[in-house]
Amino acid sequence: MLNAPSSTGVAKPAEKSALLRFGQFQLIPSQRLLLESGKPVKLGSRAFEILNLLVEKAGQVVTKEELIARVWPTTVVEEANLRVHVAAVRRALGDGQRGNRYIVNTAGRGYSFVGPVTSDTEALVPADPLVSAAVKHNLPSALTRMVGRAAEVENLVRLAQSQRFLTLAGPAGVGKSTLALAVARQLLTQIHDGTYFVDLGAVSSTSLVPSAFATALGLAVSASAPLSDLVSYLKSKSLLLVLDNCEHLVGAVASATETILRQCPDLHILATSREPLGAAGEWIYRVSPLAVPEEDDTQIRAESAQQYSAVELFVERAIISDHRFELTDANAAIVAHICRCLDGLPLAIELAAARVDLHGVQELAARLDDQVSRFASGRRTAASRHQTLRATLDWSYEVLTEHERTALRLLAVFHGAFTMESASGLVAQRQLTTEEADLAVMGLADKSLITTDVSGTTVRHRLLHTTRSYAFEKLARTHDLGSIFRWHAEQVLKLMRQAELGWERMARSEWIGNYAYAIDDVRAALDWAFSTDGDASLGSALTAVSVPFGFQLALVEEFSARAQYALDWVTARGAAQPDMEMRLRGALSALSQNMRRPRQLDDAMESQLAERVRSPKQQMNPLLQKTIYQIEVADYSGALHTAEKLSVLARHIADPLALLMADRVSAQAQHFCGNHATARIYAERVLDHPAKGIPLAYMPVQVDRQVSMRIVLARILWLEGHAEQSLALVKETLELASADSPFAQCQALALAACPIALWCGEQERAQEHVTALMRESGRYRLDFWRSYGEWFQRAVDLECVTSMGLETEVRRRENALSRPSSGLLLDTMLTIHPAVMVFDPAVIDGTKTSGWSAPEKLRVLGQHILEGAPPEASARAEMFFLRAIETAEQQNALAWNLRACMSLGKLWSQEDRKRDAFGLLNGAYRRFSEGFETKDMRQAVALLDRFA
Repeated sequence: MLNAPSSTGVAKPAEKSALLRFGQFQLIPSQRLLLESGKPVKLGSRAFEILNLLVEKAGQVVTKEELIARVWPTTVVEEANLRVHVAAVRRALGDGQRGNRYIVNTAGRGYSFVGPVTSDTEALVPADPLVSAAVKHNLPSALTRMVGRAAEVENLVRLAQSQRFLTLAGPAGVGKSTLALAVARQLLTQIHDGTYFVDLGAVSSTSLVPSAFATALGLAVSASAPLSDLVSYLKSKSLLLVLDNCEHLVGAVASATETILRQCPDLHILATSREPLGAAGEWIYRVSPLAVPEEDDTQIRAESAQQYSAVELFVERAIISDHRFELTDANAAIVAHICRCLDGLPLAIELAAARVDLHGVQELAARLDDQVSRFASGRRTAASRHQTLRATLDWSYEVLTEHERTALRLLAVFHGAFTMESASGLVAQRQLTTEEADLAVMGLADKSLITTDVSGTTVRHRLLHTTRSYAFEKLARTHDLGSIFRWHAEQVLKLMRQAELGWERMARSEWIGNYAYAIDDVRAALDWAFSTDGDASLGSALTAVSVPFGFQLALVEEFSARAQYALDWVTARGAAQPDMEMRLRGALSALSQNMRRPRQLDDAMESQLAERVRSPKQQMNPLLQKTIYQIEVADYSGALHTAEKLSVLARHIADPLALLMADRVSAQAQHFCGNHATARIYAERVLDHPAKGIPLAYMPVQVDRQVSMRIVLARILWLEGHAEQSLALVKETLELASADSPFAQCQALALAACPIALWCGEQERAQEHVTALMRESGRYRLDFWRSYGEWFQRAVDLECVTSMGLETEVRRRENALSRPSSGLLLDTMLTIHPAVMVFDPAVIDGTKTSGWSAPEKLRVLGQHILEGAPPEASARAEMFFLRAIETAEQQNALAWNLRACMSLGKLWSQEDRKRDAFGLLNGAYRRFSEGFETKDMRQAVALLDRFA
């Protein structure tokens, strides 16, 4: 059963705001909020502005020019944009529903709000679960009001609660998707781990079904075993998956759902399909058409006809098409006939109602009769509901203008959403002017063949799955299909280049909101480009710019394979495209890091390639990757040298953003080299920079610098003896990382939160961070960061059992596991708990030890020498302790200095030098001004008591 999560949040006091009422709606301009019966209605910012202005001037005609000036004050836009947003407002208000009339169009002038408006002030608290931050879902916004299904939704909600696998089956256009989404919204507050919508309409291959599930969940899965990864993630989750448009993938969806449900006891699935999936445990619900009046009721009156849901839907959509339309006793029988003719299919009714403004209901009925009769070979009773929809689509297509037909065919090339600009650009390729193309696309929107979503900052359109399938049949018969696919790939390439530029001025969340919708078209364009009929050169260019796009969506393995394929093609052509080769190699290097694949830097090859690269910007990425690699393998001085070369190149480019990236890398290299004061200068300079982000062209694996620099600063604060400030900054860093990418969360946890908690001896906090790191790295298959989590977990476990005398057993079990032989991870573990692994003094060369961990590594080596107890052990250990203290002083690393002083103090105490031991440790202890409850400080106090 699905259970409602407990609420632990504290309610905020209600605010009082000016409130405008009309019908069941309340408009609060100060909060930019529209409520329907107290529940928020989702409207995009421009649609809200239009409604606000119309309500503000209720009863007056607001000219189109005035509306455009208010909504697009700094942009020149076509009137078509205004029409799109006004239509969205009407849909949100249910304009025309049950006789309500709000917005009317005054031909040639503008629009006016005609509903009665009252004003008052009232305390408001949003009640819709969709606005609660605690509710996790990706359900698309409802673009229109659902008609005639309220009782059905209630029944299905109860059924979905009791049945784990429910399929809504029915013919195309019957409203399965609308019904499924309505049910899912009702269940939102009853599902602990979220509700996720999976649109399978754009999935062309059965092998991609598990990946489609994973993408909707924000999960990265392997190419070799995606279903197994899905199950591993879902088995402990209470989730609802809404699988839409399954009919062309029945076998694959059935197999995947059976496997998942069998192993994931708290998972529920709600699917839509034209036919049952035939899977074990499937409960089938047949979705019926909307109710229509009886055929012999030819004298039906308007009041009676309106009681039928099919008529109600027709009237509501007809008014959106023509605000003058009204259901009357005179036309009620005709409208009832149209709804019967269309078998009560919602999609067919909507398509027909959208043409009321063109034909009127009398002519509309005649045209539908002719079309359906012709399709049914003269026998009306022979037409199935599928045939009825097909007939309606055929009729809708035939009554389009030639330009509109061209537009509908061409738009089928888009797998997902598209903008008006891209749609018009495509249609204008077919010997149409831009104005003709705009009018054609807007004509399709007016006729309900294109759905429009204005809930975000960017208006997006899409073809319904049924309509796209129909239009693609038409497109496939054209002789220039190849040129259309080429244009589509070129447009996707253009969009991805635009996305690169957008990264510099957008927050990551805004960037994802603007571009993530294009993932299905990116995949489709790449698949075509590398097909036998495609253009691999175009595909390589598209891969190079879309790999960063894949990073932002955590599609690491998929885009690694695509980048490798493109690189193989480019290198097979020799030295023709060095810029692209350099970029693809950089992306693969970064991908390999996050996937924990072995990677080696071939300096000779990189140098030869860099010489051939024309763009200085492209020369930066190899240096960036080399610096990161050198830090990973603990070549800290080498990393600093490479970072300095990167800074020289950035100054040569003279791009402020190139310098910003170089400073960011320098902050990291300086810190890991042990130059913490210099690192702080670089990090603070990066944080103070006004830029939104470093260009993806410079840095394909983007972690917000607000996160990466705070990681550096938090580490420095701890090392310099400010544990409390460090922990506070870690908390701030994790909050910022949670709003950034999975890479940011893993880095913040692995490089700051986990080690700092362990250094402080805060085991509970450390366990929380380690659990989060394992969860996030596992979810997105970031195996490099997962390896950190595995070792941190071992450190936590060992610390927990030390007092129980079980260290030997833990070590015995861990010895069978691989351990890092060198590198940053090994250095980190040596500073946390050397006993986690069998200590090998060979990994610490006392004559060459350098970097951020050098003082602690010297101290650990001294401790190891004492444990061996050779004759000269004390003298040699003292030498290493003194070197540790000296190195810590050079780095101003008070934390390492304190540890070294404790080790040396204990040695001196054993040699009857307690006064010296007390003086040494007391001097180190007194330099601290905070962090007195940390593990090291408590141990220092205990030792001082012994030495006193």
